Amino acid sequence: GGGGGIVPGSATMLGGDPGIGKSTLMLQAAIALARQGKTVLYVTSEESAGQLRLRAQRLAPATRLPAAHGADPPPPPSLPAELFVLADTNLARIAEQARKLQPALLVIDSIQMVYKGDLPAAPGSVTQLRACCLELVYHAKSTNSALMLVGHVTKQGALAGPRLLEHMVDTVLYFEGDRYHSHRVVRAVKNRFGSTLEVGLFEMTDRGLLEVHDGAGLLAAEYQPRSGSVVCPVLSGTRCLLIEMQALTATGFLGSAKRKVSGLDKSRLDMLIAVLEKRGGLRLADQDIFASSVGGIASASPPPTCPSPSPSPAPTSTAGSNPPPAPSARSAWAARSAASNKPSDASSKPPASASNASSAPTPAGPGSRAPRSSRSKPSTTRCSS
Repeated sequence: GGGGGIVPGSATMLGGDPGIGKSTLMLQAAIALARQGKTVLYVTSEESAGQLRLRAQRLAPATRLPAAHGADPPPPPSLPAELFVLADTNLARIAEQARKLQPALLVIDSIQMVYKGDLPAAPGSVTQLRACCLELVYHAKSTNSALMLVGHVTKQGALAGPRLLEHMVDTVLYFEGDRYHSHRVVRAVKNRFGSTLEVGLFEMTDRGLLEVHDGAGLLAAEYQPRSGSVVCPVLSGTRCLLIEMQALTATGFLGSAKRKVSGLDKSRLDMLIAVLEKRGGLRLADQDIFASSVGGIASASPPPTCPSPSPSPAPTSTAGSNPPPAPSARSAWAARSAASNKPSDASSKPPASASNASSAPTPAGPGSRAPRSSRSKPSTTRCSS
């Protein structure tokens, strides 16, 4: 852990958009580990064994281990004998092959296609995902073999399936990037064995994924100075990435202006718009604003902090006299509350003169009871004969 590789007995979930290169990354990692003499079982549920072999032969030259300093270059790469491929979706057969081989790494590509035969639910359902993931994680913990699960994502970018899957595994990785650009980023959102602040940078080529050691200008390599576009440094872990940010405004309608973001925090954009309107003198209430980061790389830089006001200097006291203690915040609040609740002298005294209309009692409405002071006994008249 902590940058030292795959931890034995751990379970890792890798998610990403379709076609982003998740299977390519997993296959290159399996080839590299098999060349070190470790047994690897790669279970594919979306491709046949022949298709996977063709891809492995194409990716083998790009997965060469670096030669030691002063040593002879390694021979032409070939597929290692320790790499085993199984094209199946039944969990019982997958578990049986894993018990026979006892691999150091078990790759499931993808978990949404694996099913358990004794459950009536369809593959990819919540019931199947929970049961299959639980059994695979239990096998990894009991045999001390590493488990890598490839998962699909929803339209919102979250892992498909119940949230329980992320709690079952030890590490959750996201493979980000734009399919129309060559760069890729591996970002960890959960890691029990290391930090989640580090990112991995790769470049997609015709030979597979190549590691990028210095990504300062990778994400802004095609930048051209123009209006509405700027390159800004974003700190991601121990790396400083130069990301191109683009913004566009269009005439909208007051009260229903659009705010669309891609790869940025919407609350941060709202704060910047408020600052520009208040301090910059710009009118943006009736403008549609669109902001994005090139390549779909999510920018998660820390928010700015407001400087705290400098403390006021303490009053100087005369010699031989002690300064009075400063009132506390609670006592000051109590004094203000008492002053606001105390009636003023003008309101407490009765008015000097009042008209008869104001002093007359208010006539009681129907169904109401007259005040005691205004009650009077009914007048009686003597009838004289």
